[in-house]
Amino acid sequence: MKKILIFGLMCNLFMAGNVIAGTHDTACKNLFPDVICSAYSEESTHVSGNACSCTTCPSTQPDLTTASDTATGSSGTYYLYNQCACVSCKCSNNPDTSKTNGECSCVSGAADYSTCTTGSSGGGSSGGGDSSYELCSSTNQCRTFSATIDGQIYCLEDSSTATSGCNGSTGVQASYLTSKYCSNYKGVDGYGTRCVVVACQSGYVVNDARTACTSTGYSCGVGYYGTATGANNEGCTACTSAPTGAQYTTENSCAWECSSGYYSNGSTSTCTRCPNSSTLGWLNSELTSYTYGTTATSGATAITECYLKPGTFYDSTGTFELTGNCSYVK
Repeated sequence: MKKILIFGLMCNLFMAGNVIAGTHDTACKNLFPDVICSAYSEESTHVSGNACSCTTCPSTQPDLTTASDTATGSSGTYYLYNQCACVSCKCSNNPDTSKTNGECSCVSGAADYSTCTTGSSGGGSSGGGDSSYELCSSTNQCRTFSATIDGQIYCLEDSSTATSGCNGSTGVQASYLTSKYCSNYKGVDGYGTRCVVVACQSGYVVNDARTACTSTGYSCGVGYYGTATGANNEGCTACTSAPTGAQYTTENSCAWECSSGYYSNGSTSTCTRCPNSSTLGWLNSELTSYTYGTTATSGATAITECYLKPGTFYDSTGTFELTGNCSYVK
């Protein structure tokens, strides 16, 4: 306890490091520096006089949640009973007062107000002579394009593949500019309009609010596509489009090319095997079969990329050695 003279009065001040007990809010903020809270007050519902109770939260973490923590000051133990977080995002809490309608979500513990809009978010008058906006349904339909996402009908701004002005963040494959509010064949016109993620790239999954894609840490391998949920192509679908003599080439894709020893010859659906030595009347050295030509790499597109490798062959004149590649010509 330290006594000082202030304006002729002897005052008792509790010193906790550089924290003065007379400013309870400051003491709590210094003792719990990692806790999100804009302002504290003394907790009146607990017996401890050193209890910290958060009373004011920032707009990014607007909800009070229970907490249990302690910290030691020179006057004893301080108890923390609650703190701030984002539990249920509401556009009405948006610090940008021009956009307090629509829907928002909690992302990584903080409120993401980027999807909040101006205008009515449903149930109110449109202000332009139209009837009240309500959730889209089979009886309250969209003016033009629509899509059903998680069982809810959404109106689309442009078409069923519209992505203009939408979420382009990491992992997003497709997103629609939408509103789930309609007014009997009227356009959404900004009422509740927001971006809805409908597909993520491989290795990402959409979050519950459909505002972003989060990484799973995995991706589909060559010849598989989809959203990987494990290291061994779990969650992925195996490709089946490659024809005989072809091989898949790309992760999370069904792209293919002709394997070594085959060529496409301008086809986008088949691969042709390189001719064998029967065209020359040459048997292999065992006199049992003909030898097929090969190519230097996969992805050949013409027969001129095929050739016979050096080796021992036999024809009507006897056995002979092919000392270099024998290429096919048209």
